[in-house]
Amino acid sequence: MLKYILFLCSYLGIQESVFSQDFYNLKNVQEIKLYFKEFNWRDIMNDKALSDESYTLAQKVIVNGVTFEAVGAKFKGNSSFNFAYKKNPIHIELDFTKDQNYQGYKDIKLSNGVGDPSFIREALGFSILQNYTNAPRANFAKLWINDIYQGLYTNTEAVTKRFCNDHFSSSANNAFFKCTPPVFQPAENGSSLLYLGRDSGKYLSYYELKSNYGWKSLIDLCDTLNNHIQAVENILDVDHALWMLAFNSLFLNFDSYNGIFTQNYYLWRDDNAKFKSILWDLNLSFGVFPYIKDANGLILRDSLSQSKASLFLGLNEVNKPLISKLLSNARFSKMYIAHIRTMANEMLRTNAYRIQAEAMHDKIDNIILSDANTFYQFSDYKKNLYHSIKYKSGGLDEIMIFGVVGIMQMRLKYLDTLQIMQQVPPRIENLSQNNVYLNDTAWINARVGNFMQNGVMLGYRNMSTHSFTRVPMFDDGRHHDGLAQDGIFGYGLVLKNQLLQYYFWAENENAGIFSPERAEHEYHTIVSKIPQSSIVINELMATNSSSIQDPFGEYDDWIELYNPTSTTVDLSDWHITDNSANLTKWKIPNGNLLAPNSYLIIWADEDSSQNTKTSLHANFKLSTTGERLILINNNKAIEDEITFPAQKTNVAYARSPNGFGLFAFQEATFSQNNNSETTVQNQEPLKMEIYPNPTSFGEFNIKIKSNGLKHLEIFNALGEQVYKGEFLSEIRIETSSWIPGIYFIKCDQMSGSILLN
Repeated sequence: MLKYILFLCSYLGIQESVFSQDFYNLKNVQEIKLYFKEFNWRDIMNDKALSDESYTLAQKVIVNGVTFEAVGAKFKGNSSFNFAYKKNPIHIELDFTKDQNYQGYKDIKLSNGVGDPSFIREALGFSILQNYTNAPRANFAKLWINDIYQGLYTNTEAVTKRFCNDHFSSSANNAFFKCTPPVFQPAENGSSLLYLGRDSGKYLSYYELKSNYGWKSLIDLCDTLNNHIQAVENILDVDHALWMLAFNSLFLNFDSYNGIFTQNYYLWRDDNAKFKSILWDLNLSFGVFPYIKDANGLILRDSLSQSKASLFLGLNEVNKPLISKLLSNARFSKMYIAHIRTMANEMLRTNAYRIQAEAMHDKIDNIILSDANTFYQFSDYKKNLYHSIKYKSGGLDEIMIFGVVGIMQMRLKYLDTLQIMQQVPPRIENLSQNNVYLNDTAWINARVGNFMQNGVMLGYRNMSTHSFTRVPMFDDGRHHDGLAQDGIFGYGLVLKNQLLQYYFWAENENAGIFSPERAEHEYHTIVSKIPQSSIVINELMATNSSSIQDPFGEYDDWIELYNPTSTTVDLSDWHITDNSANLTKWKIPNGNLLAPNSYLIIWADEDSSQNTKTSLHANFKLSTTGERLILINNNKAIEDEITFPAQKTNVAYARSPNGFGLFAFQEATFSQNNNSETTVQNQEPLKMEIYPNPTSFGEFNIKIKSNGLKHLEIFNALGEQVYKGEFLSEIRIETSSWIPGIYFIKCDQMSGSILLN
């Protein structure tokens, strides 16, 4: 089980931070140099922060050596901002005066760490959260202003429309709210989602509209949540909300919805008309925020009390409907506890959070030591990773802030005393088969053991942009489920699209469990086989700056079609489009014949004037932020269609295995097989075995069943390479000199991880 968990943690959560050379890569500390013409820039920004929080025009900013002229800058934050601070949190807007970005990012948000002696709470919290829900990324950055070093900051990805579009493939003008009151509100009057009536004016003080419109949608959400809870799944992504509440509760993040101010999250209404909650501002997580109420209404100001905070704080509070309404539902309550159990097992019991925290400290120790503007002594910074320090803020009495590791150890001990955490859920074994053709029925089965079941449900969707639908499964002997009442449940779905994503939910009287346990963030997948009469969209590149030139010497977007059939297909009267409302947007010129196992390249450069017999140019370009691409055959029917996410420069998005597999980012294989290790006849994807995992024997093995030389790289938790080599089918890695922790494995197009005890 741990091997499975760690592989998914690497593949779906942490891999991006380790292997991507981007602005939020934990491997590197960013360097940012901001320049103002005015010598009194601090006074100017202080004055604006006191008034309307508008931006100050900066002459330029240099981000890791890249210069941007005429940017905006302002101080940000509430409790973290103070006129007397030498190091205030700052927001830099690259597109303040003109359209410019760094690696696609237009906002740079830097936090000063004033409430966090350990300086890692925000980056650590987001690195954990990314494994369970869509969350910003964070790392560290050094800042200079007018060539004077300001110190080390936490660099956190802004939750913007771009963030929502990238994660949810939604339209840019969907309703979008920042759920932190624009003007400070007294306790219990925050962004609580309490229904205040139909007058939008009553909500203006509690929510900040970040889109052009959306108040009606927000009011509908509040009305449904408070007054029509039975319909809440039609308007709210409940799973996103449960993951947010579970993270806040487990990791003691009470400067959020679970705390008395009910704030610091975003709401984005996706294309399925459901609001998704996105956590923000984790700098006071792991027990720093001293204002939560116990069951008796008493405010808990010390971390010792917080470590024993109830998992159901707010259950009886009318002004917290996201808790009181959702968690009063028996099924939602079990799902919430299942999420807490998953995070506790994966992060706390394995010490994965501690290993990551130690790696972060190792990375920034020397930088903190040389930071003259830090708020804490270096000894307090080091101590607070494990142990408590005394802290005084805002005129309150001196309190104790427990160390990150210390308080989470206490939290885990408290959880182990709770009866609700000791309840044993059902056991789920996935028995599904993937050998199904498009338009056939896929019979999905699961064997469920451990206690009599209250119910087994299947959640499924056939596009990653759709919401999951949950339906009951059957153990009646009539749904390809074996004998009636034999513990094997079945459900049949006709595969209308090539992709089917699904998960299981099973519960008994006392507890429930998902399979996979990180659902809905993770899921099982069925890829239907394509009938041999199908031409497929096989590969594309939507941002080509230096990868492949067209016959005119230009670096344009391109699309690759592939014929997996045994006969030549005439593409006369075929069309391809990026607009579902215009299926005949661009016609493939007559006379193009696609031979068996052959490829056809279409340059999506919006320049049909360049069309020649051997060079095809469509009248549209591909969107770098993602869009839908549809291939229409000569019968005016959809032959193939894909929805691709935001793309990366000079990186292809291709089916692997070639011709029928799921799409993934990889190096371009222009007019070639997308997976040289796997032929069309051998359609099973490569699998990498890592064992034993975890290991404490000073070694482990990697095994891959395929021909050809494999290129292997291994990185530690900071992204530093610790091993590089080649092997054929199996290799033993010596680890006696490595420190304990998580290590990430990259082998050609595969990846995984190993935990060293």
